[in-house]
Order: sequence, then C-alpha cells, then structure tokens
Amino acid sequence: MTRWPRYFDGIEPAQVVPLGYAANPITEPSLYVLTSSLDRVVEQAYQSICEDKISVFDQARINSFIVSQTEKEERMIMVKLQKQTIRAYKDLWKRLLCFAYRTSKPTQPTLVPHRFTTSQLFHLDRAISLVEELAALREVGEDSAATRNEEKETFANLDRACLLLCISLLDHTLRGNHFESVVLSFLAVLGIDEKPGCVFRGPLSYSPDLSKFIKIAQMLVVQRAVLAVEEGAVEHPSDMLDEMRERFMVRGSRTAFDWACRLRAYAKKVVSNTTSLGYIIWSEDGETVAYKDASFSMGTLRDFVAAQLRQAQQELEDLLLLHPEESRKDVVPTFYLHRLRDDHSNSQIGWNVLQDPRNNEQLQAGGDRWLLDRVSRNDWLRDEMLFFTSEKQMRWRKKAVQAYFAKVDQFLERLLLLIHFTSGQPAQGTELMSLQHSNTAQGHHRGIFIEEGLIGTVTSYHKGYNITGSTKIIHRYLPKEISELLVYSLWLVLPFWQKLDVLANKRKDPPSVYLWPKGTGSWDAARLSKVITRETEANLNSRLNIMMYRHIAIAISRQHLTCGGFKRDYGIDKKLADEQASHGSWIAGTIYARGLQEAPGHVEARRREYRAVSREWHRFLGFRVYLGARKRPLEERTDRGNTAFKRVCLDL
Repeated sequence: MTRWPRYFDGIEPAQVVPLGYAANPITEPSLYVLTSSLDRVVEQAYQSICEDKISVFDQARINSFIVSQTEKEERMIMVKLQKQTIRAYKDLWKRLLCFAYRTSKPTQPTLVPHRFTTSQLFHLDRAISLVEELAALREVGEDSAATRNEEKETFANLDRACLLLCISLLDHTLRGNHFESVVLSFLAVLGIDEKPGCVFRGPLSYSPDLSKFIKIAQMLVVQRAVLAVEEGAVEHPSDMLDEMRERFMVRGSRTAFDWACRLRAYAKKVVSNTTSLGYIIWSEDGETVAYKDASFSMGTLRDFVAAQLRQAQQELEDLLLLHPEESRKDVVPTFYLHRLRDDHSNSQIGWNVLQDPRNNEQLQAGGDRWLLDRVSRNDWLRDEMLFFTSEKQMRWRKKAVQAYFAKVDQFLERLLLLIHFTSGQPAQGTELMSLQHSNTAQGHHRGIFIEEGLIGTVTSYHKGYNITGSTKIIHRYLPKEISELLVYSLWLVLPFWQKLDVLANKRKDPPSVYLWPKGTGSWDAARLSKVITRETEANLNSRLNIMMYRHIAIAISRQHLTCGGFKRDYGIDKKLADEQASHGSWIAGTIYARGLQEAPGHVEARRREYRAVSREWHRFLGFRVYLGARKRPLEERTDRGNTAFKRVCLDL
C-alpha cells in the first residue's frame, strides 16, 4: 500500500532521514525564520475559523475533504485543540518545509525521486529572498519608525509567501509516479523508523502524523481563501475554496492530499483490527499490578486514596479559615447529603444544586456570605487578612489573598485527583476539565448533580465526534466523602473565593462556571497529568500519568469488579416491552415516559448502569457504599406482606 520499498530502492534511509529534521536556529537561521513564519500563518488560519471569516457551510465542506465529494453528513472542522497538540501539528509541517528547502539545493548529495514544479520553486525562492531581506534589516540595527514599519511589512510579505509555498506543495497533480510529489516524498521519509533494527514505522504510530498533515492542510487552504478576499481577488472565500477543493483537496484528485487520506484510512483499518501491545502483569494472587515501570498492590492503592482524602479534608479546613484551637464540628455548618434535593431538568441560567428551594432548610446556616462574615467577626482573621489605610479605609492584604488563592488551587488539584480516581472508570482529561457547576447563558447544562445522597458528574464525551458524528453522555458518581468535599467547596469556599477576587483584585469579568476555572476557560488535561505524576511518585512509589492510570484502572476493573469495566457507552440491550411498543430501548429512554426531573440528554437506564459501576468501584477502594434513602428494609416489607396475606386467608 505505501510503496515505500520502491521509493527507497537505491537510497540509504539513514541518509535521507536528516533531510526532514526541524531547522537548527544556529546552523540554519534562514530556514528557522521561514518555518517560524508557518507558526504565524497557522495562527492566522485558526483566528479566521474562530471568527467565522468563512461561513459555517464552508467549514463543513472543508471537513468533508477527508472523505468524499458526496459526503451525506458533513461536520465542521475542529480547530480548538490543546496547545501541545497544535504545536505538534505545526511541527510536522515545519519539517516538511525544511525537507523541501534542503532537497531543492543543487549541492544536496542524496538524490530523491520527487520533482519540484515551477510554481513551487518560485514560491520557495520568494520566501527565502524575503527571509534574507529581513536579516538585512536586522543587521542595520536602526530603531526608527520607518525601519519598524518596513520590518513589519516584510514579515507580512514573508507570511504570505510561506502560505503560498504551502499551497503550491499541495497543488501538484500527479499523473505519473506519485513520489514525484515533494509531500509524498517527505511522508515516505517520515515513515522510517529510526530505532535500531527497525525499517518502517507501523500504522499505530504513523497514522497520527497523517492526521497532523491533513488538519494543517485544511487550515492553510482556509487561510488562502481568506487572504484572497482581503486582497480583493474574490468576493467570498467560498469562491476560491470550491476551486481549490475540486483541484487538490478531495479523494480522487490525483494529489498528495488524496494519497494521504487513502493511506490514513488504510492505517486506521489496520489499527482497528490489530490489538496493541500488552503491558499489564498481575501477581499470582491478583493483588499486585504492574504496567511498564509502575507497580503497586491493591492495598497500597486504597491507602493512597485514603491519604489523599485526609489531605483534602485538612486543606478544606484551611480554606474554611479554622483556627488551630477551633473544632470543625463546632464552627462549620453541616448538612446531610441524603436530604439534599436537585431538579435535574431545570435549565435556568446560573442554576445549580445549591439553589433548589427544597434545600433551604439544610443549607441556611451557610451560604454566600458565611466566610466573609467569619472574617469580619473574628479579630484574628481581620488582623490576618485586612488592614486600614491612613484614610481609615479597609483594604485586603494582598499577600494574605494570594496565599488563600494558592490554597484554593492546591485543594482543587487534590479534588481533581480524587474525582478522577474514585468516580469509576477514569474520564478523558479534557472531558473531566469541562465540568461546569452551573447552567450557562450559552445553553450548556451543568455537569454536577446530586442524586440519592451522592454527587454525580455528567459529561458529554466528544472524542472522535468529527469522525463518527456521535457523542456519549457519561454518568459517574462520587463516594459520600468526596461528594461532601465538593458540596462544601461549592457552598462555602467558591462564593468567598469569587467575592475575594472582586474585592481584592478588582476583577470585573463574570465568574467562571467551570469547576476548575482558568480565565474564561478551564484547566487543561496537562494539569491533571502533572498532579497524577506528582502525587503517585511521592506517595505510591510509581510515576503514573493519565494514560498509564487509565490502563491500570481498566485492568483492575476486569480483575476485581464483576462489571468488568464500563459497558459500551452507546449500547443498552433492547427490552421486549419496548419492542412491543414498536420502538427500541434508545427511543424509549430518550422520548417516551421520561421522568419529570430527568436532565436533557440523560437516559435513566444508562444512569442506573453507570451508578452501579461507580458504586462497585467505591466498594473496591474501601468506601462505604451509600444505598440512598429506602422506604423500608426489604425483609421487613416481605415479612409484613406475608403476615397480611396470612391474615387475609384466616379471615376468609
């Protein structure tokens, strides 16, 4: 399928691999400046898509480039990637530019089979000449308005030339050997496995590079169409988009993009039908698990979770501003989880579990001002956190506020770790970070509920949406102890934290609804991985990350839990009663006889199954399993039922 052996016939792989390395800023300054231009071009493309400089219809058409010209269901291109992801995507294209530049030099000793088109050579020469102009301007060293304007204009021209160079690499119709394309020649070199004793990379490691190439190619085509509108060449971006799409961005177009899509489809098919390498090893008694270099016993894992919970409880007391001589039970208001109620179906903006009027009696002792009032009423807290100016105005001590914010950050990290480890099978990092405690004006339904004495988290799982077009709503439940931590955080700590940000830092932006907020967004998955690595290395004697823990958690569920891990997220067995009513279980759950308080998108049957999985995980970790409010013990009901039956028989 790849034709790589034919490509490397007569070529030593070790000689061509360095041609695709990233530019060295010391030995190749001009090439480094050129590839840095690509960073700016991709950022411009990202902004163009986010600002809808091309219509939503064209954004969907772009994403259909990777399938066929007659795609029935078109989904808009997704560009909101994590920073490290987009960096890796850009790095691949920067290496492509390096490969093109190095192989275009007549002095290059290794002959490769690709051939440059006239357009490609023109745009490459133009880009290099602009890099040289930029270097000459910098050598002059004159810091004047005219020089700065000239340098700014040269940067803009360089970015334009870099974009046109990238488009010319894509716009190459292949009527003979497909390795005449610079792009396909580079992708072949990229397929070399540099490990000793290896020849070519496998589909599992190679297919992500094809995805990187395809995604950035789509973004570059978008920016080319936007640039054409800005320069007055066309009236609408779609005019140029349609032309480029038909010429070199669809299957069957005899181009590098077409071949990359075919190769990726083949690689994904191989990957989906091939098992990955196994790394899990269990001890004979099934009590110790090893994954690569990490190894620990189940008892050690339980002790680790218990220790994290104790630390979180202590950190919560610090946030509640308890004096060492004060007792938490004498100062902090209490509540009973099993008495808290929640209207899951309420879609009012800003609504969360604490606003349900049925909880007023339980939560009246605390509230938004509890910590603020505590500071104002206690002399030692006033002295620690407040001071009076010479004008007799009260001000917050910045160091005290910063110290409190740092403690909040530390507690949220601990809470993040505990939720990830105790709610059941682990969520994706980005999925977990998207949790919101309140409904938003944008129509986002909150992801934190309370149900029968436990906090439940609900996430809309979007991994692979652009490929499958499907999403999954996943329920996970926290143990009673973790649920109480989260309620205290939302009930007492969060309001004080937000008010402190306004009073001390003069924050004017509306408060974030994310459970782990950062500016207008939320923490990224790298933060979770960092916390897992730090805590497991210090307290579990094993250095784990998100992926390693996911493998281990699934292995534990298969070894020790009767559920064997999550059932498939998108399958509920059909019930005969549903079929008798002329519909399947999915329609039954999403349309018919839905409960008054079922949240939009939630299916009761799935919720119960997920709760059972979470409860079994709680039991395994050593938590008490809360069964929820029960009307009467089963035995008592059975005995009374039998007695009543006997009495009826006697009366007869």
